[in-house]
Amino acid sequence: MKKLKKFIVLALALAMVLSLSACGSFEANILKGAKKMQELESLHMDLTAEVGIDVGIMGQEMPIDLKISNSADIQTSPERILMEIGAHMAGESQSIYLYVEQEDGSYSAASSFNGKNWHKEDTSYLEIPEVAEKIDPKATIALLAKYGSNFEKACTENVLGYDTIRYDGVITSEDLMEAVDLISVAQLAGAEIDLSEEDLAEIKDALKGPYSVPCSIWLEGKSGMIIRYDIDLTEMAGAVIGPILAEEFADTDADILGEKIEVRNLKLTTSFSQFDQIGEIQRPEF
Repeated sequence: MKKLKKFIVLALALAMVLSLSACGSFEANILKGAKKMQELESLHMDLTAEVGIDVGIMGQEMPIDLKISNSADIQTSPERILMEIGAHMAGESQSIYLYVEQEDGSYSAASSFNGKNWHKEDTSYLEIPEVAEKIDPKATIALLAKYGSNFEKACTENVLGYDTIRYDGVITSEDLMEAVDLISVAQLAGAEIDLSEEDLAEIKDALKGPYSVPCSIWLEGKSGMIIRYDIDLTEMAGAVIGPILAEEFADTDADILGEKIEVRNLKLTTSFSQFDQIGEIQRPEF
């Protein structure tokens, strides 16, 4: 199941590349909103990934639902991020707190299980600055800008206290493959995802589709700033994971027993709020 686990992590990484870049994918006012967000001194971000998997063995089906949440305060000068990451499954929850800061061109980080007792993490092997230089957000924004014709105004809604306009659209597997090609082994290594060039090539080949990725983006009516975006990766996961599982289970006991795994749900929701209202994030003692 090693390859499957890596695919799921890669899918979430791909969703981040796609969704963060989709901020500039519509019209001039949206580009203006994205620029305003880049100029903010602080903001709050909430990210939720919902995963639903059905596991079947010997004719018996067991549903598994997992929810991963990330609530983060972000400060731009100096760069500081304080986040709480939670995992929720079968009525059980577990959280971890993470703090990351940049100072004099280097990064330091610490973790805590209660938000009080902090332990310094080793970040030397991550090569964060080098990886950041390999990511070209302008290229990604330019790539996804052409998807704007597929997005239409759906309605006006109040989201987190902001008056927003919601746009809905669909990105096809053919379009998505262009974004996939922007992901490199070096970039994934910076996110602690261990994939060889061969593994990444196999997964990229599996991602060719066909499938569709429905998306919704909520923009603040006056400023154009992004308040929320949703991405539905369910169809993509279903189209890709089936062949991977067939390969994983071939000539194993799981194959003999008729074990199967089907992705019922894989959705990502991200929202932004408290623009320039966070203030200075205090550095914990570690």
